Amino acid sequence: MKKHAVILMTFVMAIMFSFPVYAQVTKDALMGLKKLQARCQAGIAYRDYSNAVADALFPVKIYLTSADAKKYPELALSVKNTMQHYEYAGYVWDRKMQAPRDDMLSKGFIWDKGELGKEVKSLYPAAEATGGFVKYYPIDLLLPVIWKEASKELEIASDQYAKVETNISNAPIASNDMVEKLKLENNNLKDELIKSQKENLDLRAQITELQKENASLKAKQKKK
Repeated sequence: MKKHAVILMTFVMAIMFSFPVYAQVTKDALMGLKKLQARCQAGIAYRDYSNAVADALFPVKIYLTSADAKKYPELALSVKNTMQHYEYAGYVWDRKMQAPRDDMLSKGFIWDKGELGKEVKSLYPAAEATGGFVKYYPIDLLLPVIWKEASKELEIASDQYAKVETNISNAPIASNDMVEKLKLENNNLKDELIKSQKENLDLRAQITELQKENASLKAKQKKK
């Protein structure tokens, strides 16, 4: 009976786990990024930005270390890139707030020939440096450029996720070979169980008959 129950459970679990299950961590990561996107688009102050990024970063880190991220590397890369854009915006903002007062950076301008300026030019070519002979990247104009890139990457991630969900909904429950094999094993076990039960009944009948014969012999002996 125990073996029979195990096979039945195996059959059920095989069907259940044959679905390409897409864990909740993926949805949580995308939702966290979309909330951060909405806050940036609505307007966010510097004092609130680091906490907003941290709120999104937590589910993203969990997702990036999950089996889902390994299963769908392109989607994971888009999620990672989106998060990095938002983190870089925070880095630039921090540089401004921590710069010495005599530095143009403290006033919100990044010199295009400086180390940070060269980095910005490399990472965000769409950003424009303003000025005459000496040019600067205004941070107030740079941040929206960075956030726009984050939104583009997030849109790619969302599209990839939608495709994954579509593939899951269209996926077969299980391969026909697997199902047929499990059915055959289950039917064979049922036959074995029925045979065993019949043998058990026959054995009980034989024992009962022996008990009757034994009782009859004892009765005859007592009469003697």
